[in-house]
Amino acid sequence: MSVALLTIGIIFIGYYIALLLYTRNLKSSFTWVWAAVGAALILLSRYFAYMKARGESVPARVLVPLEIIFLGFAISFVIVEAVVMKASYQDRSFRALAYLIVLGAQVRGERITKCLRKRLDTAHDYWEECPTAKIIVTGGAGRGEDVTEAEAMKRYLYKCGIPEDQIIIEPLSTSTYENLRESLYLISAPDEAVGIVTNNYHMYRALQIARKVGFRDVTGVTASTPWVLWLNYMVREYFAIIKNRITRTM
Repeated sequence: MSVALLTIGIIFIGYYIALLLYTRNLKSSFTWVWAAVGAALILLSRYFAYMKARGESVPARVLVPLEIIFLGFAISFVIVEAVVMKASYQDRSFRALAYLIVLGAQVRGERITKCLRKRLDTAHDYWEECPTAKIIVTGGAGRGEDVTEAEAMKRYLYKCGIPEDQIIIEPLSTSTYENLRESLYLISAPDEAVGIVTNNYHMYRALQIARKVGFRDVTGVTASTPWVLWLNYMVREYFAIIKNRITRTM
């Protein structure tokens, strides 16, 4: 047990370092979890090793709660992640849509981040097939952002060749729920055919929220995720979905 916990803890910390090197961002809202959990697992492994060296068994009052917590987490995690992965594989056949809603993601200063670029490139690729579609770019300005996410996204799409009159800015929202709620206000009717553009790990939650806020004809237009970040975002998405279920926002 101690060897397994030690190994997993080292892997978690190694992944945390890889994320830091890839993103070059010490202030990421979730990556620190890998370091924290990794350190906790290493400490727990040392405790198990200490008890074994003394020839003592780990008390049931410690072991049983740990086993229950781990089992409950593992079962719920597998179920949620299976649903998320299924939703990420959207129908790739082309469908003409009246609007594309590109969900906001972090901007550093005025610079588009890797995941957001994937969303914008996917929207651009779709627009080339269906140039009549209006593109709604969403997101306000948060910490470390010198412009709104929507403005940075508009600039990027404009440089890619999409006319300004095809791009609609929604600059107020601060969450996926708000991205979609505010976007609905900008659309002439809720039964318009709408595509949600977001990364694969995020598609399940995005579609669930879109239907909750009132979209009637909504489909996913899935963007990929940089492979280094994929596992991090998939785990983060598990906690986001559980939180939304508890708060009834999806």
